[in-house]
Amino acid sequence: MVNRCGCVAAGSLVVGVVLAIGCAVGIPLLTTFLSKVVDQRVQIFPNTTGYNNWLHPGGPIYMQFYIFNIMNSLEIQQGQKPALEQIGPFTYREYRIKSDIVFHTNGTASYNEKKIFVFQPHESVDSDDFIFTTVNVPLLTTLQIMRQDNISETVKKLFFNFASFLHNEGLFIKRSVKEMLWGYDDDIFDFLRSISEFLPGSVKIPKVFGLQQNASSAGIFDVYTGRGNPKDLGKIVRWNGESHLTWWKTKYANMINGTDAVQFHPHLTRKETLYLFNNDICRSVYSTYSSDVKLKGINLYRYTIPGKVFLNASVNPDNEGFCKPCLASGLLSLSSCKQGAPVALSSPHFLYGDPQLIHNVTGLHPNKEEHATWIDIDPITGFTMHAQKRLQINAVISPDNSLKGMKNIKYVVIPIVYLNESAEIDNKHVDLYNQQLTVPFLIFHILEYALPIFSGIVILISAVILFRIKRHGRVLHIQRSDYEPIE
Repeated sequence: MVNRCGCVAAGSLVVGVVLAIGCAVGIPLLTTFLSKVVDQRVQIFPNTTGYNNWLHPGGPIYMQFYIFNIMNSLEIQQGQKPALEQIGPFTYREYRIKSDIVFHTNGTASYNEKKIFVFQPHESVDSDDFIFTTVNVPLLTTLQIMRQDNISETVKKLFFNFASFLHNEGLFIKRSVKEMLWGYDDDIFDFLRSISEFLPGSVKIPKVFGLQQNASSAGIFDVYTGRGNPKDLGKIVRWNGESHLTWWKTKYANMINGTDAVQFHPHLTRKETLYLFNNDICRSVYSTYSSDVKLKGINLYRYTIPGKVFLNASVNPDNEGFCKPCLASGLLSLSSCKQGAPVALSSPHFLYGDPQLIHNVTGLHPNKEEHATWIDIDPITGFTMHAQKRLQINAVISPDNSLKGMKNIKYVVIPIVYLNESAEIDNKHVDLYNQQLTVPFLIFHILEYALPIFSGIVILISAVILFRIKRHGRVLHIQRSDYEPIE
């Protein structure tokens, strides 16, 4: 009986040791194997999960617009503070359509992307035909063009007096939300085009004015597919055939860095800085890890756009190249990439900006919860699962003697609209994610801890049994030696 127990214990000990060695060798191999499986599945290549997510993001995308109605336009022209009333949201469903997709032998893919926005009346405060009072950006653009071309004060005054008489438009106008967002035929631009042969050759007059574009191409993008080097997955190599921008003053400012924020590389760490390029704001920005969050049972990393991204060079020297021209901290001038329009980008309600920007108007109340930009990313795949991109478009106004209504005005930056582009993974794609990743990884993690524990228990129990058997055998031997043989 003792011998049988000893054999069983010895066998169990061998099994436990073999299991322990198997865990030591097999778990790292299995980890590497699963990582490679993820790398293959997230590639931007036909018939992969990554390709499907890239082509059709795993949830609806919405664009919400909050307009700022100017309530005291006459008083502003006399030097008083603008009084603003935020109205919104005006919500649109956003559809992204990729076409002309070509895969290249160097591990990149090129494509054309079109964004289509469809108004959602049931998720909006009013129709997008809602009329509000705002800044006459085409008029300010014309004034800016004339300033840059050193057109005399007399000529400017004659032009604006004639345009004002002809079209009855001044510094402030009434337009619908739809017109301001997607464009309208502006009378001043129409007039300028009619006399374009008398204008300097450098002056380019837009056909329509609008803060956004609908159903138009965002350009031709070249991106890394992740084949060969998963760390480069989704990074934009070229936009419209160029690897650098041309609007800014330095090579650093003109760099095209990062992805389009739909997808990042797999196996993220909390210490990483993630870059993203957005052609709508004419530059690349970066995001840093903020916190761990959970969405629909999925553990995610939240990355946020730091406040210093839009601070001017006096506070953040890295932004020296974007000073074209330099504006107050918290503003990014877009005039160099928006046909000379004196508009500037900021966080909503001038969050993180120079306090004077908020002081110069009334009706703004910045707070991080409503106005900060963040992205929730699955660290395993690099897929964006939830995001809120929030930006504000502003008009930069300064006094000018050539235009009636601008002689007494004070320098001020007036918000026109702020947008919130949001997306969240839907339940269908959550189920798909769980089937393909969560369940396999959960089983792996259970085995990762259970097998070493089990092998340790087997070794421990087997060792104890062998020790007791050996000790029991020695006791029997001693007991037998106490008796002398009878002669």
